[in-house]
Amino acid sequence: MADASNAAATFAPAPVASDPPPWEVEQRLWDEASKRNSVPFYEAYLEQFPNGRFRHGGAAEHRRIE
Repeated sequence: MADASNAAATFAPAPVASDPPPWEVEQRLWDEASKRNSVPFYEAYLEQFPNGRFRHGGAAEHRRIE
């Protein structure tokens, strides 16, 4: 007869998918902004990540194309 603790260990639930890490979200938004190269996309990046890794580039591109 199987032991209850062995059964629990054998049939563990699958891991639940989680949200991507914040740096990945930032990278995706920056990639999209730089690909589109338009003011609304740079504004969206700067609004969501005012202190983000790409803030200086985003601000410069925003001013350049505005």
